[in-house]
Amino acid sequence: MRPFTCPDIAVNEYKYRMEMHAHTRPASPCGDKTPAEVVEVYSRCGYDAVVITNHFKANYEKESGELIARDYEAAVKAGEEKGIKVLFGVELTFYDTYGDYLVYGVEPSDMNEMYDLLQRGHKSFAASPLRKKSMVFFAHPYRGKEKSGIDFHLEDMTDGVESFNMHAEVNSDNGYMTRQAYKENMLTICGTDYHHEGHEAMSALLVKKVPDTVAELRDLLRSGDYLFEINGNVIIPSHRMIRNDQ
Repeated sequence: MRPFTCPDIAVNEYKYRMEMHAHTRPASPCGDKTPAEVVEVYSRCGYDAVVITNHFKANYEKESGELIARDYEAAVKAGEEKGIKVLFGVELTFYDTYGDYLVYGVEPSDMNEMYDLLQRGHKSFAASPLRKKSMVFFAHPYRGKEKSGIDFHLEDMTDGVESFNMHAEVNSDNGYMTRQAYKENMLTICGTDYHHEGHEAMSALLVKKVPDTVAELRDLLRSGDYLFEINGNVIIPSHRMIRNDQ
């Protein structure tokens, strides 16, 4: 008999729940909820932390970076009132490569520099100090794209993939992505990709300790030391599985 089960580990060791992918308005035009409303929702759902990851696209105006910072600051204030930790992230979209990239480890004060990098393309970002101080995950890679056309290995662009994207209104082909992540031994994360009422809290990163800073968040992700909770089901990420071919 095994000395413990996966739920025991989740309850006794990985007992803190973090949302890794959430959008607020007006920073993300596709989102329905204000920063305070998002924090309220996740506080009510029993989360210990939420990472605000608003969109920042190459075709946005530079002022969008200021809007992203303001939304984040409003979320932090609401989090302090509700007793839930709010951390910063950003979802980047470049003009010269497919897909969106979740970036953890940067600060709101980095958004002016980030805008300039967006205009110059993904190679400029990959070579930048902001890339070096962050962890970058390919968001929902298989959403609306032929699988054979995706390059997970653009030089210096990504550290892993969002293998479970739980957006309730689009098909990100999570089943295929989790298999591919295991096959290629990629570091993985999960995220609700929260935009709309009723779609909240569909996934959580289960962690031993809530990070206090974006640097601690980056280091946590780099370690891979976490579990997933997907709609109440505890899952061991593929990067933590014992591989028979190793």
